[in-house]
Order: sequence, then structure tokens, then C-alpha cells
Amino acid sequence: MKQPLRQGGGFTLVEAMLALAIFAFAMVGFGTALDGVLEAGALARREAFARAALNSRLAEVQSLASLKAGNTTGEPDGRGITVSQSIDSLSAQGSDGSDLAGLWTVTLRASWKEGGEERSLDSKVILYRP
Repeated sequence: MKQPLRQGGGFTLVEAMLALAIFAFAMVGFGTALDGVLEAGALARREAFARAALNSRLAEVQSLASLKAGNTTGEPDGRGITVSQSIDSLSAQGSDGSDLAGLWTVTLRASWKEGGEERSLDSKVILYRP
């Protein structure tokens, strides 16, 4: 005698395993995406700190009464960001051909290590000190 097939609404073992495999692949994808987002956020924060260090150093240079040509490199701050600066006199001529004195090129670089890789941000400005 034949037994009637079960008419229940449950899932077979194959269907459950397939659903679990799809879920596992989706979670791996989400985990990878989350890791990328966290790394990008950390890099953006570090770059914001580097910009703040550059702005601070530029404000210090702008507040000096006189500038002197040369290169300096500061010590790393608490976040591992090192700011170096280069100050050079700039030769320029006015529209009448006369030399314009008192122009300086200030180049600042904030550098740090991120994940074993050297990163940096640069800023270059021209200052006038008559």
C-alpha cells in the first residue's frame, strides 16, 4: 500500500542548506564592505588631522614678523603626523619691470604612515613681507 505524500508546508533539508549558503555568502560580502567603509573612515579622520596640523603650522608661519629661507622638519605629534616646511624667497617683477621684494614661497608637508604605507598632504602658499 502506498503512503500518501506529506502535504506540510515545511522546507526540505536541501532548501534549508541552500538558503543558509546564500545567507553566508551575503554576510561575507557585507563584512568586506563594512571593512572597506571603516578603513576609509579612518583614512579620512587621519587626513583631517593632517590638514589641521598644516593649518596650524601655516598660522604660525604667517604670524612671524620676518621670514628666513630654509627647511625644517618637526617632531611627530601624538597621532604620528610630521610637518615639514620649506621657505624660499621668490623672485618676481612688476609690470614696469622692477623687482618685487618681500615675496616668499612657503611649502608645508604633513606626512604619516597608514597601514605601512607613507602618506602625505602638501600645502603651498606665497606670502608677502615688505
